Amino acid sequence: MNIKKLVSSTIAMGLMTLTVGASASDTVFHGSLCNPEFPADVSKLEYGQFGIDNSSGSTAFLSCGANTPILATINTVEIETYDRNAVTDVSCTLVLTDIFGNALFSQTKSTTGSGAGPKLLSYSPGVGTHTVNIDCSLPANSGGNVSHVTTYRIITP
Repeated sequence: MNIKKLVSSTIAMGLMTLTVGASASDTVFHGSLCNPEFPADVSKLEYGQFGIDNSSGSTAFLSCGANTPILATINTVEIETYDRNAVTDVSCTLVLTDIFGNALFSQTKSTTGSGAGPKLLSYSPGVGTHTVNIDCSLPANSGGNVSHVTTYRIITP
């Protein structure tokens, strides 16, 4: 087999894999892919093996995003957080937009209470979309215990 045929076969198989995989997915994104929402939040947020956390003495805001196949129906979005502040909850707003930037779905959820274990924020939009955006507020460091977003998960049928 010559090199042109080998390269062509490899590209064709790769495109077939991408095409087949685009129809349904269950994708988990690490919290370290999130970014500070405002310039003032850059110094408040830290990245590590457990995603993104707020090590400061005041609330920090972050934004997480993902691209999906055009008009993919988003069945479920899950955000795994750790809420370590007994006074203020972690809060996240999920916004799904179409290819023109129009909001198709928007919902805010917050953790209830704080503690050592994870708190899952789960959304069930069930709409076709193009872009996924998640904006979260992480409460201040509480006695050395930080709140964070570890992962977010997007499920399409």
